[in-house]
Amino acid sequence: MGRDAPQQAVVTRANMTKDMAMNPGANHEGFTLTELLIVVVIIGILASLTIPRFFGHAEKAATAEAIAIMGPIHRALLQYHDEHGRYPDALEADGIKDTLSINFEDSRHGWNFSTDASGHVTASRTNGNLTLQATGVWTGDGDYDPENGQYWPNLK
Repeated sequence: MGRDAPQQAVVTRANMTKDMAMNPGANHEGFTLTELLIVVVIIGILASLTIPRFFGHAEKAATAEAIAIMGPIHRALLQYHDEHGRYPDALEADGIKDTLSINFEDSRHGWNFSTDASGHVTASRTNGNLTLQATGVWTGDGDYDPENGQYWPNLK
């Protein structure tokens, strides 16, 4: 190598910082802290808008599941009444399956199903009960109360 060969520049952190200060529009790799914070804030805003909608749909799905299981149980109770002249004694899930010959899957949303001697079908959860009376009228309590239950509109 002769004297005419170009000198290679040594890149140091000081040189990079000096270069960034002198050329603010130059293309640098990586993101600044401000850019990362802006992205995190945008993701947080989007999450706050979508998560409540998801949970509302989850409760609608839970209510729909209870209604879908209670309908066949109610019809089986009416058929039992037509054949025997009375409703069966109070039944829990296994008794419903055996006595009424109804086979339904266990609830994915935590519902417990029961019947009583007056022909009512009740679905129970920790936040309330949903009842289908023998006359076909829906009632409820807790979160499923017709007057002020927060999930009652899901039944309409």
